[in-house]
Amino acid sequence: MTTRIFRSIIIVTAATLFLSLLITFGVIYSAYADETARELRTETELVAGGMKNSGETYLEALPKEDTRLTLIAPDGTVVYDSHYGAEKMENHLEREEVKQAMADGYGESQRMSDTLTERYIYAARRLDDGSVLRVSVKQFSILNMILRLIQPILLMVCVVMLLALYLAGRLSKKVAGPITHEIDELQTLAERQRQEFSANVSHELRTPLQSISGYAELIKDGIVASNDIPSFGERIYDEAQRMIHLIEDIISLSHLDENAEPMKWETIDLCEMAKNVIEHLKVPAETKNVSLAFHDECGDECAYVYVIPQLIREIITNIVENAIKYNKNGGHVDVSVKPFYNGRGVVVTHFLLSVADNGIGIPDKEKERIFERFYRVDKSRSKAVGGTGLGLSIVKHAALIHHAKIKVEDNVGGGTVMTVKIPVGQE
Repeated sequence: MTTRIFRSIIIVTAATLFLSLLITFGVIYSAYADETARELRTETELVAGGMKNSGETYLEALPKEDTRLTLIAPDGTVVYDSHYGAEKMENHLEREEVKQAMADGYGESQRMSDTLTERYIYAARRLDDGSVLRVSVKQFSILNMILRLIQPILLMVCVVMLLALYLAGRLSKKVAGPITHEIDELQTLAERQRQEFSANVSHELRTPLQSISGYAELIKDGIVASNDIPSFGERIYDEAQRMIHLIEDIISLSHLDENAEPMKWETIDLCEMAKNVIEHLKVPAETKNVSLAFHDECGDECAYVYVIPQLIREIITNIVENAIKYNKNGGHVDVSVKPFYNGRGVVVTHFLLSVADNGIGIPDKEKERIFERFYRVDKSRSKAVGGTGLGLSIVKHAALIHHAKIKVEDNVGGGTVMTVKIPVGQE
């Protein structure tokens, strides 16, 4: 982690420095070229003024180290050149700057010199006698400028990179330290949860297996009276069903954890699905002497939601089953669906699925933990009411997949109200 952060900072710094140098050189070179052209124009005007007073002899008296001076007759013949023999030079009538000067009085151009094979900037001024004075200076490329500045450039790059190395080292350690610590803690927590999950699964499976094995052994050894065999068989069946439900819930959680298989999203009527689930749970509710009712608060509208149907069914089933199991004799469970509007109260953005019971309730300190795997609020009643302890974990995972939110509150008349806020469409 530290190495990756350090490397990233250095790469970003180097790239930023490189781009900055390119932009800086571009700006400097552009400014340098503009200044050179301006100075050349001024120099041309000064030389033209000097020639007006002194004639061609003025050109011969001027220093010739950096500036090239050329005098061109009206017919294009080179009369004088400070850097090359005039008699050897070809006619300049077609030179761009000369043509402009003859036409407009002044002309400029930039090109390779055919005579000196170097790139020059030219400025030409038409004189009173129709001849043209041309002043030119060598044009440096951006590479020439970089070579001239190579020493300060290298010094600046070295200073910046050394500073970047120092800061990157400190920053990477400062950033990576807490992240690495957090990752280690998460890995430790994940490992502890995995171990706890394995231990819980082993315990939950061992208990019904021991019961099945004990009942079967008694029957095998002939210790059980023949008229008691049906009741023993019923106990074996119940424990086997408990194991099957546990294994099914574990498989469901594994699929949700790992996204083991793609699940199909469909548009369904939440009210219709809730009614269907309640219809299937009426028998368990009657067995517990708990009344089960559904309240459609959507009016004439359908509660259409775009969801994974089997997961929404799991959410409704597990919450309602828990409300039945942890209820009291003669208690009631009320399931309702109602729309939730946006801030302006115009568009339905969610539907609220609420399950209210008047059962044993959930203490405030337990409300955050009820969605943990194998966690039960009333452990003394866990065996009596059955269940695997995984139902609400499945509810939590299924809600996360749908970007739904779960809220657990106390019921005014005692018991619990669990509300799931389900988006109308995918978010």
